[in-house]
Amino acid sequence: MNSIARELNMRSTLFSNPHGLSGREHYSSAEDMALLSAHLLNVSLVEQFIECRSHEAKIKISNNNQITIRSAVWENTNKLLEKPGFKGIKTGHTVNAGGCLSSYYINPLNGERLIIVVMGCKSQEARFSDTEATLELL
Repeated sequence: MNSIARELNMRSTLFSNPHGLSGREHYSSAEDMALLSAHLLNVSLVEQFIECRSHEAKIKISNNNQITIRSAVWENTNKLLEKPGFKGIKTGHTVNAGGCLSSYYINPLNGERLIIVVMGCKSQEARFSDTEATLELL
């Protein structure tokens, strides 16, 4: 991820682990997350996945030559998907970063496309209202 960050000119980002969860030396900026988000939107299947409200998968488990299959359902936690124009990208929350959200928004009136990133929100819920408040300023 650090080599990709350098390729994308993300100057205020260091990934200290491969999964993106909290790490002592892990840091980034809203501007860098917007660069990464814009890059992701160029990947052909990403837009389809970020709009998905839930996804069910079959999981095959092999244990002592016994195979069992179970279903798992992942629910998208992005409440803005219910609002016109919002396509999602990534929700997040850590103790150090607070509530975070990278959103892809397409204005239903004129087709203008925006990426809005909020970080350090006071709560997981505030990341949604902070994103909407940011959109109103634009």
